[in-house]
Amino acid sequence: MLYTVSPDVFERAPEFERAVVIISDVENSRPAEELEVLFRQRLKEIEDDPTLTAGDPRIEAWIAAYRLFPSPQGQRIRPSISSLVRRIKKGGSDRIPFISPLVAISNLVSLEYFTPSGLIDADSVTGNLILGPATGNESFTPFGRDEESKIEPGEIIYYDDDSKTVLCRAWNSQGGKATGIQPSTRHAVLDVDCLLPVLNKEELNAASAFAADLAQKYCSARSQVFTLNASNPSFEFTF
Repeated sequence: MLYTVSPDVFERAPEFERAVVIISDVENSRPAEELEVLFRQRLKEIEDDPTLTAGDPRIEAWIAAYRLFPSPQGQRIRPSISSLVRRIKKGGSDRIPFISPLVAISNLVSLEYFTPSGLIDADSVTGNLILGPATGNESFTPFGRDEESKIEPGEIIYYDDDSKTVLCRAWNSQGGKATGIQPSTRHAVLDVDCLLPVLNKEELNAASAFAADLAQKYCSARSQVFTLNASNPSFEFTF
């Protein structure tokens, strides 16, 4: 399978880098009490720390980056981490679900480094993975919905180039239902995004290594880590 970031993304956002963790032989339905404790601790830390807010410079940098590309119906886009932090700050940390080990790992990475992180069930993908501008003819159904949403031409999307299914829209803002993680998921692709220098290369590497280590410890998984940037926009992988 080939994973590519379109040149259009780097032309407007040359500071963008994406670490990709390829996770194989996952056990996503096993008990993970220790992982849930780590997850709850991090939620509580953010809830209690007045310096960690949805207005953090690491989050604001993404909001500025989104303005470089067309957005859904002209909306002001926020990264998924922003919505999560807002929920936590409203005293909702106890109500944020653990869901599964894989989902918790992605959320924990995002919350530790205040940067977007997401993942897909790779067995639901039939083609190659691309992050790039939409034509407007792609198919996208958001999490929690049964109706398709319209994709704007030029909007940055993460998609399957065979089925034209959008896995995440607005760059890394809203995940799709088609490749959602299930208890039965056996192969996953986890992304950690950064905008230099708001998050530096060392932090990006640490975040991806953190995700790989957690997947091995709590999901008995094997992992490979790759980095995509302007000088290395694609890689091939197998599970």
